[in-house]
Amino acid sequence: METDLGFPRSSICKWNENEPGIRKVQKVADYLQVSIEKLLQDHDSVVQK
Repeated sequence: METDLGFPRSSICKWNENEPGIRKVQKVADYLQVSIEKLLQDHDSVVQK
């Protein structure tokens, strides 16, 4: 996915330490064909567990 989106190697993995910019999040949401809200919702439910 990183290659397809033109992101540096291992950059998504580092999002656990450094929050990405909104444009990068939008690119991932578009790639996965989901809304940004869905990505954030999934993240929040994982963090709360």
